[in-house]
Amino acid sequence: MIGIILFLILVLLIYATGLLPGVMKFISGFFALVIVAFSAAAFGWPTVIAGFVAAVALAFIALWLVGRNVNRPIAVKSNHTDIHQQLEKVNKEERQRRNR
Repeated sequence: MIGIILFLILVLLIYATGLLPGVMKFISGFFALVIVAFSAAAFGWPTVIAGFVAAVALAFIALWLVGRNVNRPIAVKSNHTDIHQQLEKVNKEERQRRNR
């Protein structure tokens, strides 16, 4: 259920940003209404609304988690001089190949 609601949110966001052509807007809107109507008939409106709220909450939690980690500095895992030594070694090998 949450997957369907997340899909509907994705379609809504793509629709709102204007990335869908005209015919696709009609088709996606039609299928979104069909999915919502089917979900409401199969599970009931309270379940559909709860799924929507859960999907929106999940999206906000994901944004919060990403926002927390944005300002952290990225740790360098390799030694800077080691990279230079490797580059010098590769350049030396290339020079030797050219000189042959």
